[in-house]
Amino acid sequence: MPQQQEQGPCILVVGIVLGVLGFAFNVWFLMGIGGFLFIIGICIIIQEANKVKTESAPQPVAQPVAQPAPQPVAQPVPQPAPQHRLEQKFCPHCGAKASGDICSDCGSPID
Repeated sequence: MPQQQEQGPCILVVGIVLGVLGFAFNVWFLMGIGGFLFIIGICIIIQEANKVKTESAPQPVAQPVAQPAPQPVAQPVPQPAPQHRLEQKFCPHCGAKASGDICSDCGSPID
C-alpha cells in the first residue's frame, strides 16, 4: 500500500507535465494522455485520503447487553392416578348400606 500512496502524486505530476507540454507544442495526443493521468492521480489521492480517514476514525465500542438471568423452569409434579375405590359405607348402628352421610334406615349419622 505505501507504494500506491507514492504513485498518486507522481501520476498527478506526470499528467500535469504532459498536459502542459502537449498544450505548448499543440500536440493533442500529449494533452489527452496528460489529462487522463491527471484524473487518475487525483482519484488515487482521494482514495488514499478516504482510507486513512476511515482507518483513523474511532470504532464504536460494542457495549455488552445485560440479559436477565434465566429463570428456572417449573417441572410439573407427577400426580398419582386417581384410585377409584368403591367403598361401601355401612351404618354403625343398624348395619344397613348407607349411600350418604345419614343412614336411610335408622337415621343416625355415618362417620
